[in-house]
Amino acid sequence: MSAAVLQAFMRASLIDLEGDDTRLAKLQEAATALAAEFAVKPISAAIPALMAILREDDNNPPDAFEDTSRAIESHWSTYQSVFRDGKACTLYRGVALQALVQAIDSQPPLGIAIALLMRNFLTAIKFGKYAAAIQLLVKAA
Repeated sequence: MSAAVLQAFMRASLIDLEGDDTRLAKLQEAATALAAEFAVKPISAAIPALMAILREDDNNPPDAFEDTSRAIESHWSTYQSVFRDGKACTLYRGVALQALVQAIDSQPPLGIAIALLMRNFLTAIKFGKYAAAIQLLVKAA
């Protein structure tokens, strides 16, 4: 499975895995597990994850990335020692975006829903540093 979104986050210096490919593999495994959950629960898991990704951190509820953090922790139990001082939210965005792209592959109706939502959001939200990664989601949808 491709890690295109995670790699886009690394290219944009949004996440730093310190050149450790095993960390990338762990995040990819977490994204794959999360994608399976998104495919089974598109309304209760995938769409809320999309909203959390698109919202500013200050506007997200404290549990916005709970499913994502749980998925990461099940594959990389020490990730919080690497991602501190607010950087974990960026990591959660990357893994959740990667999972959404993967979930679209297995659930085309989820892609249709995301495409319709993104059509409305693209003109209303400035994605800034996340633009390249979000464009990968738009293309997948």
